[in-house]
Formats: sequence, structure tokens, C-alpha cells
Amino acid sequence: MNSERVPRMTSEMSFEMDSEKDVQHPVILLMGKTGAGKSALGNLLLGHTEFEVSDGFNSKTKKCCVKTLSIKGNTYDIVDTPGVFDTSQDDSLKEIAKFVHKCAYGIKAILFVLKKERFTDEQRNTLKEIGTFLGKDATNNIIVVFSHASPDQIKCKDKMRMAWSDVPLFSSFIQDIEFRWSVSPDPHHLDDDSEERLTEIKIFIRNIREIYITRQLEENLERQKESKRLKEEEERRKKEEYEKKPKEDAMRELKLEYERRREEERREKELGIFEMAAVGASIGTEAQPGLGTVVGGVLGLAFGIGRAIVRNS
Repeated sequence: MNSERVPRMTSEMSFEMDSEKDVQHPVILLMGKTGAGKSALGNLLLGHTEFEVSDGFNSKTKKCCVKTLSIKGNTYDIVDTPGVFDTSQDDSLKEIAKFVHKCAYGIKAILFVLKKERFTDEQRNTLKEIGTFLGKDATNNIIVVFSHASPDQIKCKDKMRMAWSDVPLFSSFIQDIEFRWSVSPDPHHLDDDSEERLTEIKIFIRNIREIYITRQLEENLERQKESKRLKEEEERRKKEEYEKKPKEDAMRELKLEYERRREEERREKELGIFEMAAVGASIGTEAQPGLGTVVGGVLGLAFGIGRAIVRNS
């Protein structure tokens, strides 16, 4: 199936997650944190306002919202998604995963919108989470778009490049996606540079060769689910071992104590027997030297053994 040869729709459509209708064209997915500028970029690509823009703190997009976009005669469904990696991260990812399952024509492009700022641990984690959620296959479809850029950075990409080129992790990621990155124009100040950036993004979209399909996401989510299950099993096993260890140590200590007492009792018995033999020998010597010593010792030994038997009975 050639995903580019899709009849163009004549009217726009609005689609939410609770709709039973499937999307009708290859999808352009807008992803990023709340306030990153996803909705604003979507409106710029459409050429008019369709997606509600957040104030940067509270997401206006709670469900996936779809509009149609034509690029050089090819029709796509551009999708504004809920802000990911916020406090309701799990819910957002579930919404997106549920939506992707409806994409019969697959995902043409994933526009990963990042705020232009110093590369932080939070951005690093966001980048990692996006990759984990979508899987390695998605690198063929990702386009990074920086938002909230200065006029100079919009005009000259090299000035934007300076903001991240010294960050090995991000530079490596840009290389992995074959250097598909651009800058989102300022929606409040559109000029020729803005049009150039939008054209560049559209060219990136058209030139993506592979389609990210539902099966790839499902397989990746299954791998994540299995990995999570194995991790939970390992944590449970370690917890059980940790809780069981004091009991085992206590039992081991009791056993050692029991063996120590048995050893002490054995030594006491032996000592008692030898003491009685010595006493008997001493008495025999007093009574009659020589033979008396032997007889007294034997009698004392017998008496000592007898006393030990009585003590144990």
C-alpha cells in the first residue's frame, strides 16, 4: 500500500478518543510536554487556528484531536495529543496508545516538540521516555521541532544548533533520526523565515519513507509489559529473601545454641565420669596400694557412668 496516494478530503474533521471512527489517512502525531508548543505548531502547519493552545501550565488537550492537512497534494491526519510526562503521564500515554490503534494507515511522522532551553535532566528524561514508549522503530519517523525560539534562531538554524550541539546524548539522538530537526516559528510574528521553517518541516514529513504501524507499537508495549513483569518479579523475590533472612538467621542461631549446649553437656558428662574414676582410684590407693588403685578406679568409673545414666534418665 502506498500511503502517499490517498484521496484528499474536502472537509476537516474533529476526532476524539471516544469516537468509534478510525482516522482516514496517514497520521502526523504531535507529541511533547504540556506547554511545549504542540498545538501552536499544529495550527501553523494547518495555516489557521484549529487546536486550542494551552497557557503553558494546564493542558488544553485532554484527548487526541484530529484535523486534516494537505502537503503537496497528499492528505494527512494531523493529531494533537495530550501533554506527555506530566503528573497524569500514564493516562496520557494510554490515550495516545489507544488512538494509535485506530490508525489504519499508520503514523507518517512524529513531531516531537521541545521547548528551546538549556538541555536539562527533565528534557533528557522526556527524550528517554518518548523513545521507550514508541520503541526503536519510531526513530525512522521522528522529527524534532524546537519551539519558543528567538527570531535569530528561527532565521538561522545554526544558532539553534549551538543550544544542544555540546550535549552528547541529544546530538546522538539527532543523528539517530537522520538529522530531521527544525524550528517552530513564532505564531505571533510570521515572516519569510517562518514560512521557510514550516516548508522545511513539511519536506521532512513528505520525505519520510517508512510508516510506523500499530503492530510496532503493540510489540513495543508488550516488550515493556514483559520487562515490567520481570522487574516486579525480581523485586518481589528480593523482598521475600530479605524478609526471610532474619527468620533463617534466627533458626541458624537457635541450632548453633542447641549444638553448643549439647556439646557442653557431653563434656560435663565426660568430666564427671573421669572425676569419679579419679576419686575411686584415690580411695583404692588409700585402702591398698597397687591393686586397690585399679579396683578403686574401676569402681569409680562405673559409679561415674551410672550417675551419668541416671542424670540422663
